Amino acid sequence: MMGMGGVFILMDATSPPETMQRILSLVMNVQHFSLQSPHVMLLVTKCDLIITRDMAKVLQLTKELKGIPWRMTSAKEGVGVREAFVEMAQIILRKREIITNKLRSSAALSSPPSS
Repeated sequence: MMGMGGVFILMDATSPPETMQRILSLVMNVQHFSLQSPHVMLLVTKCDLIITRDMAKVLQLTKELKGIPWRMTSAKEGVGVREAFVEMAQIILRKREIITNKLRSSAALSSPPSS
């Protein structure tokens, strides 16, 4: 898992409750085994089919994910998919810009003064 700037983890909103444990495990594995710390975002898919029972499951999962952003999406209805990709791209680019600026700053501090 080298070179990842971001990871989308998808969960079908209509899937059985035990899926939540798999999602939590997957998020922990991504965070643990990644050399860099990629931005992780949960996409809850099929929001066009969601019912109250499913929404309770989604809300429980987001509580357990503590701080990991999530978005409701529906490829069928065209809801939230483009926005999620744009948001992820902006976060990755911002993060890379911060890293690049830090590297430039430290290189400037460590280089000998020119004569």
